[in-house]
Amino acid sequence: MFNIVGIDPGTNYAGYVTFTLDDNFNIVHIEPFLINLYDNIPTYYTTSVFKRLLYLDIIVRDRFYRDQPIQLAIEAGFINRFRPQAYGPIANAIYVIENAYRDITCTSSIFEYPPKTVKAKLSTGNADKHDVYTAVSSIPELSKYLYPNISEHEVDAMAIGYTHILRLREMPELLLMK
Repeated sequence: MFNIVGIDPGTNYAGYVTFTLDDNFNIVHIEPFLINLYDNIPTYYTTSVFKRLLYLDIIVRDRFYRDQPIQLAIEAGFINRFRPQAYGPIANAIYVIENAYRDITCTSSIFEYPPKTVKAKLSTGNADKHDVYTAVSSIPELSKYLYPNISEHEVDAMAIGYTHILRLREMPELLLMK
């Protein structure tokens, strides 16, 4: 068995999901986790994006050390008409997460998936957050891990990680990437 992590990056909230897979790429367990960079942390971390990124680094390093994933699937940074200013902070969050992953696992097995790719794998390709939840809940091997009040960030991370698992099932040689 081995672990794959899916992450929906963010500077306020981030979704983090650990997938435990068997040797045939069957999902044995899924553990969603919401990284909330506002709750239960000292207020001096929440006052600036830089300080929240430092806290994000601490959290993901701790999770990577605990989970020991062999690969990371993360949503690629993007800009759209609803988030024209988002690329800078999101790019920084992705940078923090990927560097923490490399430091803890000593590998570069990182796969970035644009939102359209994730949505195309799970639904129509033009899905909003509600549609992603609907798509994830319609997949039996994922739906049993949805719980009441699961955040949209955890669901997105689940969709990102599952997109990678589907790719692994199609191309098992991707496991050889270090």
